[in-house]
Amino acid sequence: MNIIIKTLIKCLFFFNLIQIHDLSAQNITFKNRIAKIHDFYSNFRQQIIDKSGEIIQSGIGEIKIKKVGLFNWHLMYPNEIKIISNSKTIWFHDYLTNQVNIFFSKDIIKDTPCVLFTNKNSKLFKKYDIFKKQDYFLLFPKDNTTVKYYSICINSNGIIKKIELVEKSGFKNIVYFFGQKLQKFNYDQFIFTSSPGLTIDDKRY
Repeated sequence: MNIIIKTLIKCLFFFNLIQIHDLSAQNITFKNRIAKIHDFYSNFRQQIIDKSGEIIQSGIGEIKIKKVGLFNWHLMYPNEIKIISNSKTIWFHDYLTNQVNIFFSKDIIKDTPCVLFTNKNSKLFKKYDIFKKQDYFLLFPKDNTTVKYYSICINSNGIIKKIELVEKSGFKNIVYFFGQKLQKFNYDQFIFTSSPGLTIDDKRY
């Protein structure tokens, strides 16, 4: 899977599965804001920035999120791609090649900080240092990972405006949200439906 897409999935799972157990003031504020989001729709603009600060890829699309672990990410430009998750399985549909790759969600997020938030063990969240500045929450892994930090901008109404993942290599994956709506979705929005002529590569087995 394209490393850029895989990095975005880390961001989505991090936001979607996060559970807060540390009761420091900034964590309580973060928990209260995240708790307001159950179903979320937004348009987005994504940028991948290299360590020299150059934008090496950008795109626009729309996303639907439903807790816990469900999302439907539709990149419309420059190349149409859909990534759908029902929390256990991820379907990666590349319209250009007319191919779908299927993965276990746990395999995509293993060995990343995201996997910590699928577990209810309260000790796991202590692996992060959290800092707050206005509506921005910065989460720094204490363990040795490829991620330098996550940044989530979410206001007091539970409207998320930006997710940023910064790698230690200097690469950044930034997703800006606009036209956000807190609305209900049916579960069938998060199941992939095949069509004739589609090539399927099931990588789960």
